[in-house]
Amino acid sequence: ISKEQNKAKRQADRQAKLAELSQLQRQVDDDNANPALDAATIQPTGGPALNITKSSFTKIAHAFLIDSRGLSASTNESNGYEALLKLGSEMSASLLPTAIQLLFLARDWLDTLLPHVLSKINRVGYGILQPNDFAALSMHGSGQQDGSAGANAGMPLSRKLMAIPFVAKDVPSRSSEFAHPDVVIGLTVLAYRYEGLRKNDVKELLLQL
Repeated sequence: ISKEQNKAKRQADRQAKLAELSQLQRQVDDDNANPALDAATIQPTGGPALNITKSSFTKIAHAFLIDSRGLSASTNESNGYEALLKLGSEMSASLLPTAIQLLFLARDWLDTLLPHVLSKINRVGYGILQPNDFAALSMHGSGQQDGSAGANAGMPLSRKLMAIPFVAKDVPSRSSEFAHPDVVIGLTVLAYRYEGLRKNDVKELLLQL
């Protein structure tokens, strides 16, 4: 595929998203102007009741999750940009700040974090430390052959419980950790899903029951 074809495809995708945003905004405006639609009363904890239509809430959430990267206030995209601003105003008036933050987080996960996490391979690019990994790191850090002491004594709890980077297959990094907290959470969930709970994990859970 040539560069011109890639550019044309990106432009077509952008125009399609702009058109969808505009259509959703018109539907939201029509729903809000129609008193016949069922209204949903939301009573947040410690806050006032909010009356919004169920269909409007669904459309706002759907539109918010649309990938709008690259949208600008240029002349040929002004309609889509204005629709995006109207949706933002609708959300600010209808949703609590916590709900908006959760929508932001959901969009980040669907658009960026989840594809990045799923692209990595367990026990190759990341993983949780198994007993044999602890022994290998301990022997390397202390120079002892029994793996009874050494690097594990000062190892932070985050490396013991969370997913860490691997430098090769079944070769965990000696000291590094993932910097992004959401990436750490996603990779840790996948690592435990693939490898299962370790014996020490089960003991800790039973002691906390």
